[in-house]
Amino acid sequence: MFIMKALQSWLGAVLVLFLVGCSNGTPSQSVAPPDPNQEIRSALQQLAETGTIDSGLMVVRERLEAMRETDAAKAQTLLQDLSQLESMAGNPGQAKAKAQEMIKKL
Repeated sequence: MFIMKALQSWLGAVLVLFLVGCSNGTPSQSVAPPDPNQEIRSALQQLAETGTIDSGLMVVRERLEAMRETDAAKAQTLLQDLSQLESMAGNPGQAKAKAQEMIKKL
């Protein structure tokens, strides 16, 4: 009899803990996706400061490709500039200047 009471108490405690632990205590928050223009600007700003061409330009290319849907002319101009910029890997001074030029076009 004592074992049955102890088992019922234990199961009751587990059930209470389970129900309390599964409650929806904190409301979920939606997070806005980053602004594509800001991502482009940030990557170009870093390049304009360092002159180092790295994988950050892949993000720039992706965002500019997506920009074609909303502003095809600007995207095309910036994509052409990006191709020129990518060819400047051995010349940090030119890369910095081209990145600054692209930032102004944004």
